[in-house]
Amino acid sequence: MKPKIKNRHVLLSHGDVESRRIVLDIADKTLQYLDAYERIKSIARMEGDILCIGSRKWDLSQKRNVYLIGAGKACNHMAMAVDEILGDHLTLGIAIVKISEETDVFQKTKVYVGGHPLPNEEGLRACQEILKIVDHATSDDLFIVVMSGGSSALMSCPIDGITLQDESDTSDIMLKSGCSIYEINAIRRHISQMNGGMLAKRIQARGAELIGFGISDAVGTPATHNIGEPYKDYKGTPMGPDQTTLEEARRIIHDYDVKDRLPKAVVNYIMNVGPEGETPKAFPENTYFLINSLPDSCLYAKKAAEEMGIPAVILSSFIEGESKDVGTVFASIAREIQNRGNPVAAPCVVLSSGEVNTKILDNSQIKGHGGPGQELTLSFAIAAQKIPGCALLSIDSEGTDGTTKVAGGITDSQSFAVACGKGIDVYESLRGHACFEALEEIGDTIFTGNTGTNLCDLHIMYVPALPGKTMEKHGNRIRSVHARQLIDCKCRPMVEVDVVTENGSMGTGAAPTGSSVGMYESWVLRDGNPNEYDGLSVHKAVSNINEIIAPNLIGLNVTDQKMLDQVMIELDGTPDKQVLGGNAIYSVSVACYRAAAATQHRPLYDCISGGNVKTVPIPSFNVINGGQNGGITQAFNEFIVMPYRADDIEEAVEIAVKVFQKLGHVIREYTGAEPAVGQSYGWVAPSEDPEVCLDLIQTAIDLCGYTNKCAFALDCALSEMYDVKTNRYYLNGKYATSDEVISYMKDLTEKYNFVFIEDILDENDWEGYEKAHKEITRALIIADDLTVSNKARILRAHKANSIDGFILKPNQVGTISEALEAHNFAEAHGLLSITSGRSGGVVDDVVMDMAVGLQIPFIKNGCPRSGERIEKLNFLMRVKDKYPGCHMAKIDQLLKF
Repeated sequence: MKPKIKNRHVLLSHGDVESRRIVLDIADKTLQYLDAYERIKSIARMEGDILCIGSRKWDLSQKRNVYLIGAGKACNHMAMAVDEILGDHLTLGIAIVKISEETDVFQKTKVYVGGHPLPNEEGLRACQEILKIVDHATSDDLFIVVMSGGSSALMSCPIDGITLQDESDTSDIMLKSGCSIYEINAIRRHISQMNGGMLAKRIQARGAELIGFGISDAVGTPATHNIGEPYKDYKGTPMGPDQTTLEEARRIIHDYDVKDRLPKAVVNYIMNVGPEGETPKAFPENTYFLINSLPDSCLYAKKAAEEMGIPAVILSSFIEGESKDVGTVFASIAREIQNRGNPVAAPCVVLSSGEVNTKILDNSQIKGHGGPGQELTLSFAIAAQKIPGCALLSIDSEGTDGTTKVAGGITDSQSFAVACGKGIDVYESLRGHACFEALEEIGDTIFTGNTGTNLCDLHIMYVPALPGKTMEKHGNRIRSVHARQLIDCKCRPMVEVDVVTENGSMGTGAAPTGSSVGMYESWVLRDGNPNEYDGLSVHKAVSNINEIIAPNLIGLNVTDQKMLDQVMIELDGTPDKQVLGGNAIYSVSVACYRAAAATQHRPLYDCISGGNVKTVPIPSFNVINGGQNGGITQAFNEFIVMPYRADDIEEAVEIAVKVFQKLGHVIREYTGAEPAVGQSYGWVAPSEDPEVCLDLIQTAIDLCGYTNKCAFALDCALSEMYDVKTNRYYLNGKYATSDEVISYMKDLTEKYNFVFIEDILDENDWEGYEKAHKEITRALIIADDLTVSNKARILRAHKANSIDGFILKPNQVGTISEALEAHNFAEAHGLLSITSGRSGGVVDDVVMDMAVGLQIPFIKNGCPRSGERIEKLNFLMRVKDKYPGCHMAKIDQLLKF
């Protein structure tokens, strides 16, 4: 299912990005859970002429006509599901929606766009057509009715003597008086030919059968359980019995003192009509299925948060009242949580639902546009200045908040300052009910379009722990941190760390190293003792972990990755982590990341994805290694094959193995000698000419029968071939300028199909990268040494429009949270993240969990030869086995050739 939040990249481009990501992920997943199209399709189907809904069955061959009638803000998706299920069994459908979208596809259903919150003429015409159909129905007819919130306004069809304008004015006056939706409905249901069960009463009078699918947005409705079983207590909407009474309508007019402001025809009717004007109170013969109810949104949001490993508490599903006051209360709750751990310890998610409103007594107060959700988040922003990292999302779950076309808003602890910086008077925006304009200006309005549900408001707040402080009470505190020296796949010393929590959960982390290391990477601390591993031992780093880092982490919450990483960064105090060692800090960071996943008894990638793994990345394989070997200097570091059109991950792995093995035979035939193995386990380059290497690889691909399934990629690593003194690169047997390298690469990409070119120039050649990105148009320009997984350097490259993406190697920047910040920034700005192992790799490398969990489209996997690289391939196939529905990513839309 496609994401519900359409402008996610904008919302994640500023502010407290990690906190925003959490609430947006929860909101999106919740809306997907609640989509009525999927809910109805999960319980209803046709078996020949038999309509099956749950355990109930109807023989439609015995029906003269089958009609579909729908109204409500979720009617689009509900009616589409029924229209699709019934197919040719449907005689005619009429759906009255709030917004018609291009994605709405119907076979036999006519769609009308009614008015909401105020009725319109098109909705009235639809109702008149429905009444004609009903009035000609017989006992052999079946009406399938789908109703959701908003149906009262959309199905406006006033009784004789009251005009549509009267009904519209009534709704407008009551809305601006601060009435609850129940109170507004008590009045308009009693002046309608459709609402308050009057449609069902009319169908009943014709002897026809009614099956109803409903979404209840009424505050106080119990949560749904088995939606495939008939719901016995359905109330409200045009198809169900009405729980409001004439006496209530009269009292509401009196209590809100609107008798002299409401249309006279409305007041006269309600005050003087006798018992015959009461709405129906029971329909025992009808069958109703409750698809969603108001508490469901909080319950599913709680489930989504907990799947992400974040404790969640439902504050209330009865939230009502003035929206801006509720926003202030949310901020107060967040401060209590963050500072005192009540009613739940930070980090946590706080959830609520209900129906807040905005009271407007004088239209002259209105200076702009907005809605309750937007007012709530803007008022929250004022107090959130005192709550570091806190973020609050408030949406109308159907996708439109108030008088706007946005679903609501999201603000955080930085939003107020951003607004002030743009000259926005937040207080005046609240007073003038112009919250849309304020939030739109700072990029904090949420756009979803029609969501397929309608459960009033949903409020999601994430409260992180204060840096260095935790109130964790549930065994997730760190009990021990222990480091040791082991060796990596190249038999070089490395750091390995175990982190154990009080509940016994354990995570292990290790720091790989690369053969090609950029000057801006975090510092790898080695002992420098020539008598032990030629100076490469890491006892100092191990000691720093056991004696300095461990005491400062013990007792802290292992699930707060950002806080743990920040503690270590502050302990070190240097930009590149020279004091404690980047290898020390990174190993602990990974171990904490894995321990946090272990507290949930789930794989790390599953936690990262929120249990929503849909794709596995396409692996790419280094098959020829460059460098100096046997008198030959091949400038390019790695020649890579990407099986981007393999049918699945299993075939991609098979392609890698077969092509690599076949390439060995092809090289032997070309050189007349056994091919040597390079430093990254690929075949040693048999020529200084890159085109010779590419042609040999293509021959191997063709001989294996995979011509149309593979493309190339290059890791040039030209910082290794750059001479600072002469400002020249060694390339193809001679020295070349930056411009000459770019020209050569442009010609090369015209001859061969490359998915990407990595490290095309030196790590300090910013101007060259900008020119290369402009001139080379048939391959993605990817940076590694230039960006070193560092958000600030990625930002600089993005501003210069010099790259299409970057290589994500978490150990380069030194902590998991910094690597995630880099990925999140890139994603928000349309840049690719490509995870990659290191030549000095480790088994159980965290980059694989990140690749799957973050749904990265393709990765650098290394040569299909050594143990830890083979394990990465097996990892991807295990993921596919665990999630049979997931598939290998498709990248056609990313390709430039």
